[in-house]
Amino acid sequence: MLSEAISAIDDQPGMSFTLVYRDAVGAETTVVFAGRVGAARAEISNADGTLDLVLGPTVGTASGSGALGASYDLDDSPVCRTAFDPVFDDWGAFLDPGMLLRTLTARVELLRGGLAAGDPPTVDVILDAGSGTAGTLVVAASGPALPVRLVLADETGSAVLDVTGWADAAVEVPDGC
Repeated sequence: MLSEAISAIDDQPGMSFTLVYRDAVGAETTVVFAGRVGAARAEISNADGTLDLVLGPTVGTASGSGALGASYDLDDSPVCRTAFDPVFDDWGAFLDPGMLLRTLTARVELLRGGLAAGDPPTVDVILDAGSGTAGTLVVAASGPALPVRLVLADETGSAVLDVTGWADAAVEVPDGC
């Protein structure tokens, strides 16, 4: 089911999601994503500041604030960067939804849960790594196995990813960089 969900993500013309990650001491990072691979935007915020990343196939723009932005020599004004810039290397998983799902679920086993009524109906997939990461992946029960929600937790922290839209997340790729 997980490979079906990742394939379904990779086949979509776009999506939007919000991810909230809390580490073991409670520090929170929030990511708001829109787009698809090659035309993506991620707004990342944590206690150290913010990053606003827009990435096309070969170039992107980046801006930031606080210590997080300063660590990449960024301020509030977007600047052009190549796709291989350290800011895109370090935060690239948040600009590729399929890669993000693969990364978040790399250490888990799947157990199929029950069908839940709703619009659309969903299937809960139980994620379990024995004594490690555990959680639930909720996917559409009809049509492509599109993820709706992912909840994971282990001793290193927790992550909640809520999909807020499919195929409605147009992102203008940087022009003129």
